[in-house]
Amino acid sequence: MHRNHNVFVRAIRGKNKVKLTFFSNEDGDIRDGLFGPIFYSPSTAGNDSDCYYLWDFEGVDSNHFLGLPPSQIVRMELTREPFDPIEFFTSSGGISDSECGCGGDLSETSGKESDGKSL
Repeated sequence: MHRNHNVFVRAIRGKNKVKLTFFSNEDGDIRDGLFGPIFYSPSTAGNDSDCYYLWDFEGVDSNHFLGLPPSQIVRMELTREPFDPIEFFTSSGGISDSECGCGGDLSETSGKESDGKSL
């Protein structure tokens, strides 16, 4: 878990973008920008495999999904800029209901809030 984990949780709950600074490759190049927080996956069985998943608005060739381990993240800052993942998943270019593989309507979840227990 990253030291700024609480920022990620607040961003998801408040539906705000985060300003993220991270190492973008093994050479130590640093990148920063605004990202949409999507999901945090905690490590399992004591290994160091936890990961932060974000939407990269500047991703190239429709590769906007970014997963980063805490060791790659320098810092996260909460912004006031809104981000609603439902809009992005249900808009053109996003993931359609048939592509999600669940058979459900993604728009049905727009009014539901997570209890935050997995965060």
